[in-house]
Amino acid sequence: MAEFCPDCLEKMLGEKCSRWRYVISFDKELCEECGELKPVVICRRRLSLFADFLSGLFEKSRRK
Repeated sequence: MAEFCPDCLEKMLGEKCSRWRYVISFDKELCEECGELKPVVICRRRLSLFADFLSGLFEKSRRK
């Protein structure tokens, strides 16, 4: 599986990469997009529909 840092994944997907929706590593690994050592996204969390809705609301309120 390709491993990307949250910044590069945000650029590719066009959405905010938060710890609510993605599992992000604690250790620094090589990002395959920018080539830097950073924490990388391991996988997307499988949230329930309600939890996904709430996390979306929480992220939108923090952006303001």
